[in-house]
Amino acid sequence: MTGKNACPTIDCGTVFSKGAGLSIHEEETLSVKIRLKRMGRLHRTSFRIVACDTRSSRDGEVVENLGSYDPLGKVADKQVQFDAGRVEYWISVGAQPTATVTRLLRTKGLKVSEVRAKVKAKGKGKDEAGSRKPE
Repeated sequence: MTGKNACPTIDCGTVFSKGAGLSIHEEETLSVKIRLKRMGRLHRTSFRIVACDTRSSRDGEVVENLGSYDPLGKVADKQVQFDAGRVEYWISVGAQPTATVTRLLRTKGLKVSEVRAKVKAKGKGKDEAGSRKPE
């Protein structure tokens, strides 16, 4: 199928409306950032730690809520709260945390560089196991 609204990446026959913006093939490979989304009210700001597409606005659509950050919280232990397992998952699949989020994660003991190293080590182990010949 050809035409100005046809899918530009490959000839899959999919036609998009003018308002669609992206093709299916572009949506499959999202570049994801872990960043802060501003919440709260005037002079009483709080933030959510979210995984979102890099093209979305600061307070726009999110892929997943991962936690919260309340800079004005009275108890220091409850200022930063997040699901460490989900944050590790998003980093392992390639999400890039912003500098501020990296600092907040480090305050709770989660080091982004260690998570990435762990993911690389798992990837190398799979390649070596797959290339071995059974004896």
